Amino acid sequence: LPGPLTLAALSKWDGVYKNLGEATLAAADALQQEAKALQEAGATVIQFDEPQIIFDKSQIGLVQKAFQRILSGLKAKTALYTFFGDAQGIATQLFDVHVNVLGLDFVTTPGNFEVVQAFPKDKSLAAGIVEARNTKMESPSELRSVIDRIARSVSEDRIYVNPTAGLDFLPREVAYEKLKNM
Repeated sequence: LPGPLTLAALSKWDGVYKNLGEATLAAADALQQEAKALQEAGATVIQFDEPQIIFDKSQIGLVQKAFQRILSGLKAKTALYTFFGDAQGIATQLFDVHVNVLGLDFVTTPGNFEVVQAFPKDKSLAAGIVEARNTKMESPSELRSVIDRIARSVSEDRIYVNPTAGLDFLPREVAYEKLKNM
């Protein structure tokens, strides 16, 4: 699902909501209903994509408040994914969001290698190590090297290996090869 800040920031809400905060919290309420419906339908993991927080880190308090609303009453495993940059400056606040999995991008900028040095022991890390917006192919040995670097801070049993974002903009054959290498 889209994250509430991303949904609000990319939507037209002029005249409906007074500001981005109000629009984000309204999106959170709608997403909470959607997440509950997914859970009731049998979903065991619900992922929220929140790249906007990387572009507007000043909204981290709003994202925390929005996720309190979304996660209320959910029992499914939940994940919060950021893309397109690092979480430096907001990592502590992201770590405080009560999701089970936090997704970080390790390709776009190197800052998340520092961020994971303080990664919480009660979360798993979805490590975006395959570039989702470029056809350049990473080798399995390159990917292993990145995993080894991350594993200095987060145990391998808590690391999910992921692309940096969805692979939907890549040619199907390239996406498939990237998945095989991953």
